[in-house]
Amino acid sequence: MDQTLQILHRARAWVAEDLRVRAALILGSVVKGTVTPLSDLDLLVVAEPGERDALWADREMVSRRLLGAPVVAAAAPYGLPNRWQARTADLDLLDLTIDEGAVRVWYGFEGPVEFLIDRAGVRAEFEQAMADQQAVPAPPYDAAGACDATWSEIAKLAALLLHHRTLTVRTGLNALITSRLLPLLDRAPYRIGTVHDQHDQELITRLDRLFPSSGHRSELGRALRAVAGEYARLLSDWADRTGRPRPASGLEPGVFRALERLITRSA
Repeated sequence: MDQTLQILHRARAWVAEDLRVRAALILGSVVKGTVTPLSDLDLLVVAEPGERDALWADREMVSRRLLGAPVVAAAAPYGLPNRWQARTADLDLLDLTIDEGAVRVWYGFEGPVEFLIDRAGVRAEFEQAMADQQAVPAPPYDAAGACDATWSEIAKLAALLLHHRTLTVRTGLNALITSRLLPLLDRAPYRIGTVHDQHDQELITRLDRLFPSSGHRSELGRALRAVAGEYARLLSDWADRTGRPRPASGLEPGVFRALERLITRSA
């Protein structure tokens, strides 16, 4: 915990002296006051016009300075331009994003944030961009587009279970719940559990029942049936919530028939 605050202290000093930095802000657990011994520092730097490439080229040097130790692992996350994550052998992590001119506010960007420095009114533009984003409704999840593929995946896992591929089925169930069921919930998946209310606890309990508790065939068969039933319910809930037609697939009845036979056979 103290180490994260030391990284923040070094970040304040760096952005204050590097005139290529137009503004800098932090977000995440440090601002929320929820720092743990494994927390990272989420630092977003806004470069002066024409300086982003130079700052990006210096990202490894900056990481070493802010972390106060050699970087043993680093990566630029796929699909996230000008974002860099660097980690030390003690697992201290700097998550650095470098924008230019202004903060690029993407959908799902959320606060609170703390500006470490603002040399050109970036904060006012950022607050306006955040207000504009919040006024736009979330893009609806394409439940219909994923429907056939999801039922096909459940059927595939059932077939693999008949071939005793229990490890593949168990890992496949975990991926299915995460990638196909969570997006249908009425809360952003990454936010579940961050608000400790009764609704969150009910969602977590609901999800806990889906994951297989072991790799035994009978338990995997139960979990497959539970996932299929929960997916069908979530499709109906999604339709009620959005006012759109419930996504339908010609595979759904056959999947349930196959799973009923599978459960009987696996018992």
